[in-house]
Amino acid sequence: MPRVAYLGPEGTFAHQAVGLVRGIPGPIDAVPRRTVVSVVEAVEDGDCGFGLVPFESSVEGQVNLTVDVLVHDAERIQVCEEVVLAVTFGAYRRPGDEAAPTSVASHPVGLAQCRRYVHDLGVAARETSSTAEACRLVAESDEAGVVAIASPTAAARWGLVAMVDGVEDFPGAETRFVVVGTDAAPPTGADRTMFVLVPPHDRAGVLLRALEQLSGRGLNLSSIASRPLRVRLGEYCFLLVVDGHVADESVAGAFDALRDEGYSIKVLGAYPRWGSAP
Repeated sequence: MPRVAYLGPEGTFAHQAVGLVRGIPGPIDAVPRRTVVSVVEAVEDGDCGFGLVPFESSVEGQVNLTVDVLVHDAERIQVCEEVVLAVTFGAYRRPGDEAAPTSVASHPVGLAQCRRYVHDLGVAARETSSTAEACRLVAESDEAGVVAIASPTAAARWGLVAMVDGVEDFPGAETRFVVVGTDAAPPTGADRTMFVLVPPHDRAGVLLRALEQLSGRGLNLSSIASRPLRVRLGEYCFLLVVDGHVADESVAGAFDALRDEGYSIKVLGAYPRWGSAP
């Protein structure tokens, strides 16, 4: 049975997203891990065949921690699938706790996506490693008035009751997760390729030139982000996602041309676009 590490504990949005994975055959043994780093390490060390981590929110944009782990730390990792999950948040507390709220706990992304509610509540915010961890904290706490912002699934897992449903600032939000393994997925005809681009030098137009190589071959750019190279202030690399598989002639040709011009490219994976036919 394939083992899939995910950002735990049970009940997180990542845990729910594991149930939407299509590219791993047979039943899945979902293995919770405490951090994004430990999920990726479980795959690189061979403890799990795959891992699933949050990559992008429709509200907050890309998850920088995941991006940085993929860009700087992962060595053998390849993104092989993407999963998109609709997310909604509620405010939950222990049954019988009727005290006025004294603090609210959630993952930083959860707190950010429910900023108005947290502000109006007017209490201290506590960051946790996941929304489900916030529910565990509230369920096991002896402190009155502690509130968790989490999904209905996580709240039910820890026996919490709802104070308010739908506390997110933007209803209809979605989170994109990526499945990581050690091999890219084969081409399907409806794919994406994720890669890191490091310019050969810092000068005007260096990013534009790279984008021209992509657009000149008809490649659609679906995502771009800059991250520091961690060498000197002001030096950045770019994480890009293009529509097309790395094995496609257009993508491979663009990469060859960029390398000839001195750009460094690290391919992080190729995978089917979410919503394409399985």
